[in-house]
Amino acid sequence: MPPLHAVRRYQQTADAVCGPTALAMQLSSVGFDLSPGEVVRRAAGFRRAGDAGFTTQELAAFCLSLGLEVELHSFDGRVLDYAWSRLDRSDLESRLTALCVHLRASRPSTDARLRYAEGYLSLVRAGGVLRIATHPRRALLLDLLDRGPVGAGLLDNVLSGTGKRDASGAPDPLDGQVGTHSVLLVGADADGFLLADPALPADAALRRTDTETLLAAVTAAQVDDDNSVLLVTR
Repeated sequence: MPPLHAVRRYQQTADAVCGPTALAMQLSSVGFDLSPGEVVRRAAGFRRAGDAGFTTQELAAFCLSLGLEVELHSFDGRVLDYAWSRLDRSDLESRLTALCVHLRASRPSTDARLRYAEGYLSLVRAGGVLRIATHPRRALLLDLLDRGPVGAGLLDNVLSGTGKRDASGAPDPLDGQVGTHSVLLVGADADGFLLADPALPADAALRRTDTETLLAAVTAAQVDDDNSVLLVTR
């Protein structure tokens, strides 16, 4: 089994939501003492002007600017093409460039798919590693955990077994929405995985989930193109 990685714990706030908060915890494992708010401020230059929040790709580009190595495994078949999993870096960059050109010509600049495509292209051009697969596997997560804590985008409704909610967070099975979330995998055992969850207080116990639920939750984050896992190392 992989080691249990010690990270500094943070709880998300209105100003620093789950993505930057999970990344702040992840960065603490490689020697960076940055609060979630500091991550938000310093990573702001890696997202497009006017865009809200951060995509994983934008946060990964920020990590590259810190001199870290970045490995992003994406299972997003809505923006990417699964057939690209066999391409080398040069060919992948060419395909992503063509995709961005196509989306810019055919979609509004605010289109979420364009934002993600541009994020993938920026990541590859900056030297980050992008791996494409159809779905996450336990073996992959264990391999990544051997090297460090792993950021994961997932659908919290699947992880928690909860229903749709309205903007205030109240249950709303008719018009409510499901929501994606970012967590940090810090360990594993024979029964599943241990998560540092930004939604919980910083002194809360690690969250435990079985393998099948975690893999399903990551896969289900396809609804917002957030189904990916991120490793950051020195």
